[in-house]
This record gives sequence, C-alpha cells and structure tokens, in this order.
Amino acid sequence: MLFLLTTLALQASAGEPTALAECTQPANAESLESTLSDVEYAFAKADVDALQRAAAELGDVLPCQQDEVLRPVAARIHRVQGLVAFVNKQPQVATDAFRAARAIEPGYRFPTSVIPEGHPVDGLYQSAEPGEVSTVLVSQPTQGRLQLDGRLVVARPERLPVVAQLFDADGKVWFTADLQPAQPLPTYAGLAPGKLPSGADTSFSLGKGMAIGAGAVGVGAVALFAAGASQAHKLDSADTAYSDLDGIAQRANTLSRVGSGLGLLAVGLGVGATVTW
Repeated sequence: MLFLLTTLALQASAGEPTALAECTQPANAESLESTLSDVEYAFAKADVDALQRAAAELGDVLPCQQDEVLRPVAARIHRVQGLVAFVNKQPQVATDAFRAARAIEPGYRFPTSVIPEGHPVDGLYQSAEPGEVSTVLVSQPTQGRLQLDGRLVVARPERLPVVAQLFDADGKVWFTADLQPAQPLPTYAGLAPGKLPSGADTSFSLGKGMAIGAGAVGVGAVALFAAGASQAHKLDSADTAYSDLDGIAQRANTLSRVGSGLGLLAVGLGVGATVTW
C-alpha cells in the first residue's frame, strides 16, 4: 500500500513561502472524490489489483490538491486508507485509520454496498473506538494557516494519522499530506510550538465562545423572566377566570425557575470567559 507523504516543503524567501516540490498534474476536490470512490468500488468487488491501482492514484491526487480538504472528506480518506491497509494485512494501520475516521464522524457506518454486514472489516471498524486521544503541539506557520483533518488546530493526535494542509494568506493550498502517526509534518516556516502568529484571529477561542454563549443565555433568561412576570400579572387581573388560576400560577413559577437557572448559567459562562480569554 502506498501511504501518502508529500515531499513538499516550504521556506521563507523574501517574506514569502516557496513550494519546493512540483505536481505534474494539479488535482481538485472532484478528482479526489472520484479516486476515493474507485478504492471503495474495488474493495466492494474484491478486486485487489484495481484497489492497488486506485490507492496509487490517490497517492498522486492527494498531495496535489488545490482545494481545501473538509472534515467529512478527511474522514473518508482515513476510511479508504483503512480499507487498503486491511487488504494489505496491516491490521494496526487499518485500526489507526478507522479510529481517525471515527474521531471525525463517530456515527458513520459503511454502506452495505461497500462492506456487507458481518464482513471482518466492519467488525474492525466498529471496534476502532477513538477513545482518549493524546496530542502534541505543532508549529503554527508564520504565514497562512495549518489545518489537520479539515480544521485549525494547535496540536496533532499523537497516535492517529492526519490529513495536513498548509494555506497561504490568500487561502491557496501549499501542501496536502496524509501522514501516519510517526511521520512529521512537511517543513515550513513556523513559530515555536504553542505560539500563535502576531495578530492571529482568536475570535473562536474558548473564552470568546463562552462570552457569546453568556450573552445568548442571558437574553434567554431575560425573556423567560418577562414571560413569567406576564403570567404573574394575570393572577391579579379581574378578567382571569378562577378555574385558570392554578395553571397560570404553575406556568409563572416554571418560567421564573427556568429564567433563574439560565441567569446563573449566563453568569458562569461570563466568569469562564473572563478566566479563559
């Protein structure tokens, strides 16, 4: 099986990264999808030769990707690599690939057209629980962004394969690499692991996420308090039927209790946002 490690590397030159390796034929999301389908079809037909040809084609297509590899596609790449490893009698490699896929899409099941129920690889896939995944910090690029399995990260899983992509500041793909756990990232100009570029957008950090959540929950709490007060006002209205008083009182109490709970949650999120900002 051909596991994919692009030989692309980046270096800083006059302030701009330079791609050191060239692709004979640029690829895109459509060609990648077609190649992944070829591997799955060959596996379903138990055509080992066709599967190996499709796997080799994937080795050419993936490193030359011009498009962003989204998370569902990254999961599919891991699943396909698991199928190839299974055929090549590499159960640990297959298990690692399936674990990586399930870490992204835990509820996915192979269609029976690809893997019939009861097939050994189905059992291997279902038993490949991601579990607790230890990580190691990775260097952030001085320019652009680094994505692993279709998302921005500051660390990579220590014992799982990843699909790595580096983008320049304009969103152009500089490299795509399907890396096994022991394989390092291709070389690029980067910061010390754990450090973020100056002026980096941290708008989706945990602290700011909590702040947004606190605001949303707070608005909900105010709305519920207002609704509860409206119900309570009906208790004092001469127009309210006596038979309706119990129901109105219960609704008012419920709305007030829920509003109080949301208010406390908003305070907690606000404190968390302050601490983790």
